[in-house]
Amino acid sequence: MQSNSFFLRVIVAENGHVFKIPVNPYVTIESIKNSLVQHTTLNPSEQILIADKTLTSKTLEHYGITSDRDIYLFNKRIILDPSLKPDAPDLSINEFKRVPKKPIPNNLEQFENSTDPLQRLYATEYYLSSQLGAAKFLKDEIQNKIIICNNMPNNISHQKSAIKVANVSFFEYRENLFKHANIFFREFDKKKPYFELVFSSFESDISKLKQTKLHESL
Repeated sequence: MQSNSFFLRVIVAENGHVFKIPVNPYVTIESIKNSLVQHTTLNPSEQILIADKTLTSKTLEHYGITSDRDIYLFNKRIILDPSLKPDAPDLSINEFKRVPKKPIPNNLEQFENSTDPLQRLYATEYYLSSQLGAAKFLKDEIQNKIIICNNMPNNISHQKSAIKVANVSFFEYRENLFKHANIFFREFDKKKPYFELVFSSFESDISKLKQTKLHESL
C-alpha cells in the first residue's frame, strides 16, 4: 500500500458482515460504492454509507477520513420498505418433530419374537441404529440452535452500534442543515432592503413604461 493509504472497514448494517477495502484520502464515495457491488447485491443507488461524518459522492479527505475507519453500509431498500428486513432467528423446535426414521423391515416383528439369537440381535441392532440416528439428528439441531443463541448478543450489539452511528449522522446532518439555513436567512435579511429597492424600482419602471405606451397610442 502507498504511504497515505489506509483500510476502510465497511460493516453491513443488516448482518454485520465486514469488507476491508484499501483506500486513500482521495478516493470518492462513489468509487467505494462501485467496488462494493461485487461484494453485495446492492447497486450504488441502493447503498447508504454512514460514518461519524455525513457522506456524499465527495472524497474521504473531504470528511476528515484519512486513516483506518469503520463505516456502515445500510440497505436503502430496507429503510424505504421495512417488510424487507432480515428474518428473525429461527428458534422453533418444529424440526424436532421431523426426526428421520429408518425403513422398517417387513419381518422385524418376527425377528423380535424369534428364538434364534442372531435374528433377535438383528432386531435389537435395528432399534439401536434408529435411536442413534435420531439422537444424532436432535444433537445437530440443538447445536444449531445454540449457535444462533450464542450469536444473538453479538448481532444485537452490532445492530445497536449501527443505529448509534445512524443517529449521530442524522443529528449531524440536521445541525448542518439548521446551520446553513440560518446563514442563508441572515444573508437574506442583509440583502432584503436591496431586493425591496430593486422591486420598487421595477414597479416604477413598469408604471413609466405603461404611461409611455399609453401616450404613444393617443
